[in-house]
Amino acid sequence: MTAIQLRSELKSLIDRIKDDGFLKALRPLLEKTAEQDEAMAEMMHYAQLSEEDIKAGRVHPREEVEQWLKEQRK
Repeated sequence: MTAIQLRSELKSLIDRIKDDGFLKALRPLLEKTAEQDEAMAEMMHYAQLSEEDIKAGRVHPREEVEQWLKEQRK
């Protein structure tokens, strides 16, 4: 079953639900899933940027980063 088919089937099921309480309980689950999808997309974007920086040599040695972090805490 494709995502479009599944989405269509779920929409049909939701359209038949008459219990407002059930729909209200379902809503946070669907909203949470959407938020997680957005967060995953953002993390993947930053991972891709990191990979590009590594390939281009735009990185700092670990020791240099640790020293910079120590200096920031002062």
